[in-house]
Amino acid sequence: MERLVVLHSPRSAALVRRLLHAQLQDVGAPVDLIDDAALVVTELIANSARHARPQRDRTITVEWCYEGGVADIRVTDGGGGRPPRPRRVGPDEESGRGLTIVDALASAWGVDNGDDATTVWARLDGVDRAGPERMRAQRRPPIPAHRRH
Repeated sequence: MERLVVLHSPRSAALVRRLLHAQLQDVGAPVDLIDDAALVVTELIANSARHARPQRDRTITVEWCYEGGVADIRVTDGGGGRPPRPRRVGPDEESGRGLTIVDALASAWGVDNGDDATTVWARLDGVDRAGPERMRAQRRPPIPAHRRH
């Protein structure tokens, strides 16, 4: 299992994403799984930085492994006030989709609470859970974020 201890900051996501991407590429993981894992780890780190306390040394711990076609990702922080869970957000809201994205991409995910730490984990097995809808969405032109009337 790869293990990184990084600052409790959303900026840490870029470093972790690059390292995870390179390591998964080196072991021959499928490109789609690598992309999904990079997005999942980014969302988990962003959620930790926004909603949880750091560990005692002002860090979070990120771990991952790839074995038998499955990627397991774990992000551990100092915990927060309430358990992490997906929430519904409107189409115009700029945040709040992190765990919804994780839920859509992961074959399983969950939360392990300890005395001084919370770990949010996700398992990606390379199966495309979005099916044909995801493929059709990828072929559509992007919708502009703001339309002028």
